[in-house]
Amino acid sequence: MGGARAAADAASVAGSAAQAQQAAIVAAMPVLQSTHSCVDPSVIVDAGSFAPGAIVRVSVSCHVEFSDLFAPGSLHCHR
Repeated sequence: MGGARAAADAASVAGSAAQAQQAAIVAAMPVLQSTHSCVDPSVIVDAGSFAPGAIVRVSVSCHVEFSDLFAPGSLHCHR
């Protein structure tokens, strides 16, 4: 997902854990909101040991309406 990649890239170059959270949100939201199927997006940065060379994890999630999972004509019912 493009939003997750954007968030991780932004968080990885931030100067602090707080800046990483904010940068991840700012980077991910435009991408997530552009899909129109991502409802109530959430971006969480796990930067417990924020230091040079440490691992920073970014989780991006959203709710997807069931109706958005199928394109018209992609669901076939047989009787």
